[in-house]
Amino acid sequence: MKTLGVMTIGRSGVDLYGTQIGGRPEDMGSLEKYIGGSVANILDMRAAQYVATLQEVTSHV
Repeated sequence: MKTLGVMTIGRSGVDLYGTQIGGRPEDMGSLEKYIGGSVANILDMRAAQYVATLQEVTSHV
């Protein structure tokens, strides 16, 4: 199977959210991280989905 590579250029980021609903930021005991909606994050996700689809299609040929 041929290896596919993808390079994305753009801003990426991670969003941090406090796990205590309604609390003040300085009182948060823990945070959860989520991939943000920055350009590079979205392109990386779409590229990964595209590569996975290609691999699935080509494995049946």
